[in-house]
Amino acid sequence: SFSRFPCYLDHILLCCREGRTENFTPDLANIKVVSYYLQKMATALLDSLRICAERETTDQQYASSVMQMENTYYFQQSIKKRGPEMINLFQKQLTKASSICKSSTDAYLGWMIRREFKVPHGLFSNIAKIRRDVGDRDVSIHVPKATFIRILTKECNREVMKEKIGIVYSRMEKHLSEESGIVPSAWKALVKVLYEWFGRWEKLSSQIYKHVLEPSAVDVVRIAKAAGASSPDMGQRASGAYRNDGGARQSMNPKGV
Repeated sequence: SFSRFPCYLDHILLCCREGRTENFTPDLANIKVVSYYLQKMATALLDSLRICAERETTDQQYASSVMQMENTYYFQQSIKKRGPEMINLFQKQLTKASSICKSSTDAYLGWMIRREFKVPHGLFSNIAKIRRDVGDRDVSIHVPKATFIRILTKECNREVMKEKIGIVYSRMEKHLSEESGIVPSAWKALVKVLYEWFGRWEKLSSQIYKHVLEPSAVDVVRIAKAAGASSPDMGQRASGAYRNDGGARQSMNPKGV
């Protein structure tokens, strides 16, 4: 499993250091038999993760993404902590894990934003589609400026944004395990994605309606950073989890999302 693989590597390193100086580090990448089978094991772990994530019993809305991002992040960090020799040995697997982690994180964060900011996301998606179909000038015929501003005033004011971003942070702590260590990294990525999304919405608002979005994309980032800073210690959160027969962690959420 992903959790046991680093322990297995440590055991191999200890055996190789037997009778050697304390700071001796074996170059496992140059021991062909060891290198071959260790890489084969790491590749099998990543393949089993994909199989587990694609199972019909795995929730595809977010749990599949969570499973992949957590385990691949944990895999990367556990290898990197064991020094350059291990990084060199598992270079191909680290590259693959990094790609899986990024794509699954992007999918998870996109789902999170669309879920919590459903109304503004739907509004701006509709405006962008109309713009592509009929051009800038006719957008206001389909979505009048008064309607546009009314929706934003109700759904995107500063207080609502603070509440929604706080909910997003709490949900992320609920979905992601302490063991994976990914929450700080995922939250940082979410702040970046929020800035990108609200930056696009801000640009659309200005170009189509000459309306200044409030709060701005920069303000949204400040709100998000404040939410992260004021949250209780990440290590104190409760997160139910189990490890399936493929060795991958899958979040369990019997109370819903």
